[in-house]
Amino acid sequence: MNEKKLRLAPILLLVLLCGTFCMPAMGFSETPTYIDDYNDHHQKDYPAEDIWKVWIDNNATHIMFKVECNGSLDVWTELGIYISTNDATGSNDSNGFAAIDGPLDFLADYCLLLDGDHSDFFDLGDGTDDTYTYGTNDIQDWTGSHTFGGLGYVIFSNGDRVVEIGYKLQATSGNQGYLDVEIGDTIKCKLKCYEDSDFAPDLGESPIVYTLTGEPDLTWVILLIILFPVIGVALGIFLYYRKKEVI
Repeated sequence: MNEKKLRLAPILLLVLLCGTFCMPAMGFSETPTYIDDYNDHHQKDYPAEDIWKVWIDNNATHIMFKVECNGSLDVWTELGIYISTNDATGSNDSNGFAAIDGPLDFLADYCLLLDGDHSDFFDLGDGTDDTYTYGTNDIQDWTGSHTFGGLGYVIFSNGDRVVEIGYKLQATSGNQGYLDVEIGDTIKCKLKCYEDSDFAPDLGESPIVYTLTGEPDLTWVILLIILFPVIGVALGIFLYYRKKEVI
């Protein structure tokens, strides 16, 4: 009986190692991608306009942002996520755009906007970044469901202090809303709350840089394959001497 248990040891060990090292990470990390200065917004009477922590993640189909603010977001909250895919394209002027006034200090190609009771997608690279002149790729979703016309989602948590915004990669709804970002691309981002109440990162600071990742890292799998013969020999020697002790 003891000998049978010992024979199972190598299999159990390999299963435990593979389960530990080969399981891909799920969801946002505990550590934020970016932490903004606390209570640095202009409108001190509205703590929800103070962007504090930002997480960025992605899977095979969506780019995802999680934002924690200093107060509970409500129907008056306007939160814009500005995304740059190319330093040479886009717009740095958001005046009159989506009720979030004030210039940007970098060129943004797209904006995901949470504006009170609706969620909007804007293509800033088509030259129509005015609230009243929508481009052919823009989407305004006034359904109150915060789905960006079926291309995304919005989830509130922690007493509405935290909001998660997800948007589909390279997908369209009625030939609109195309976010030209794919796995492997590197994007730059800045967030802005109501007019110029708060930027994250602040004006004059470099944008957040994020690279969309694909399949989980298989380094440990390859390492285990290489070490498998060594592990086998070591376990064989162990079992040999263990068997001699039993006899």
